[in-house]
Amino acid sequence: MFIMSEIQIPESLRETYVVKNFPAIVVVTVMSTILLNYVWNGKVKKRKVNNSVVLVTDCDSGFGWECARRLDKLGFYVFAGFRNPHEDRALRLQAKTSKNLQLVQLDVTKNEDVKNAAKFVQERLPLGITGLHSLINVSRDMLHGHFDWYTSEQCQRIIDANLTGVVRVTKCFLHLLKPIPGRIINISSINGKFPLPEMSVYTAANFGLEGFTESLRHDLKPMGIKVTVIIPGEVSRSSFGIQCQKEDMEVMWEEMSESNKRQYEQFFREWRRRMQDALRREAIVSRKLLKIFLVDLEDALFSKNPHPQYVSVTDPFRTILRILKILPSCFQHKVVQLLTGENKNTIKRTIEIN
Repeated sequence: MFIMSEIQIPESLRETYVVKNFPAIVVVTVMSTILLNYVWNGKVKKRKVNNSVVLVTDCDSGFGWECARRLDKLGFYVFAGFRNPHEDRALRLQAKTSKNLQLVQLDVTKNEDVKNAAKFVQERLPLGITGLHSLINVSRDMLHGHFDWYTSEQCQRIIDANLTGVVRVTKCFLHLLKPIPGRIINISSINGKFPLPEMSVYTAANFGLEGFTESLRHDLKPMGIKVTVIIPGEVSRSSFGIQCQKEDMEVMWEEMSESNKRQYEQFFREWRRRMQDALRREAIVSRKLLKIFLVDLEDALFSKNPHPQYVSVTDPFRTILRILKILPSCFQHKVVQLLTGENKNTIKRTIEIN
């Protein structure tokens, strides 16, 4: 009887075919895996735009501005949404792009703006095109500071810009995605994964946006509309966002109650100085992180089966996120303190002194 376990492979033969060819076996295995992944995601074929139309919201921000510029370069017809399309930032984008990019008046926090923008886009679709290839929601208003300092109006603005506004735009433009069927790509933030100090309301909005995206994916799957979320690291700061932060700091102090002013004065003064220094140093775009973000954006646009979620960060930061995910919450807080430079005792000591 022939028993496989009794077969003895000569040591010399094992040395010849296994050890000597081990590097080749590894290379073939890795390349085969990559090829299968590309075939599955539809990336073997050349990426063709084919007169497709995209809408990018909040191009006032660095994210939106760079998205619109990149998509124009790829050959899309681009509708770029600006709060004010007559401002310098909008006109500079138009000057740097082709005639296929059109500026749109679009403030996602205003119902009338969104309705008018939907009508504007529908009336100006190129001949023969029945709808949008993609809707890219890029609301990036931020709000830094201790929660006790926020005004109700500031909280409402952040929720509306980063969550309610996305829902509003998606609802209003959905009929233009059905004929293709198109794609929805929501740009969230790493704060939607791991809460950071002094960003409580912004974090809440991004957690909500990721939940909305996940549920929406199920709702629209029968229609053939693909829904994904891209979660960038700190890729950019918009000039609009920086200006808002400067104004927010002043409003916080002006509208703070007298008791809170006495309680927080020393801490607020130190925090404002740190924020002003950070804003002065802030580069408009981190090129390395922007490249990662744009690669993920293209994958979400062109892949036959895009990922439900892209985390656009560097490999070292990705490793930190993985470690954070498995750590107990008390240790997560310690790591966040180290990463952000937060000193939990600073405000406590300030309050005690006052």
